Amino acid sequence: MALVGYGSFLNIGNLGGSLYLNVFLASISSFISNTLLFFFIQFMDRRKLMQWGVIAKSVFLLSLLACSFHDSLIPLRIVFFNLANIVSWLAYGTIYVYATEFFPTTTRQTALGICSVFARIGSMTAPFIKELTLATHLAVPFALFLFLSITNVILWIFLPNTTDIELPDTILQSKRVDEEAEQVSRIRRASRLASIQEEDELKQRK
Repeated sequence: MALVGYGSFLNIGNLGGSLYLNVFLASISSFISNTLLFFFIQFMDRRKLMQWGVIAKSVFLLSLLACSFHDSLIPLRIVFFNLANIVSWLAYGTIYVYATEFFPTTTRQTALGICSVFARIGSMTAPFIKELTLATHLAVPFALFLFLSITNVILWIFLPNTTDIELPDTILQSKRVDEEAEQVSRIRRASRLASIQEEDELKQRK
C-alpha cells in the first residue's frame, strides 16, 4: 500500500498539465479522503472498507492506464488520479485502525512497528518507480500499481473482520477475533431486524 500510494504521488509530475495545480488537487483529495474515513469507519466493516477502497482504486488506475497513451486525455488522467488518491488513502488509513484492533495488547506496539518498517521499505522503493516512468512509459508504473492493488484485495479476503470487537489482550484471543466478529455481526443484524419490526408495528398501530 505504501509503495502504491507514494509511487502514485511521485508520478504526479508525469501526468501532464500544470504541476502546481496537480499537487494542489492531490492535497485536496487527501483532505477529502480523511473526511470520508472519519464517517465511513464508524459504520462500515474494516475489511470491507479496505477491500472496496482498493477495488475502487484498481478501477481508477485501470481508467488512468487507458488515458496514458494520448496527451489529449490529460484532464481525464488528472481526474482519475485524484479519485484513485481519495480511495487509496481511505484504505491506507483504515489499515492503521485495523492493525491496532487485530494485534493483541502484549505485542501491539511491536507489531505496528514491524508493519511500519515494511511500509517504509515500500515508500523507499517508490522513487525508483518514478525513474521507471522516465525510462519506459507512464503506463508501466500504473500497470504495476494495478497489479499490486489486485493482490492486496485477494490477500485481504483471508483476514478476519475486527469491527466492534473487544480488543484482544493475548495472542490466543487474537486468533479468535474472526469468531467474535461473527458474533458481533449476528447481534447487530438481530438488533436491526428488531428495530425494523418495531417500526412496522408502530406503523400498523397508526
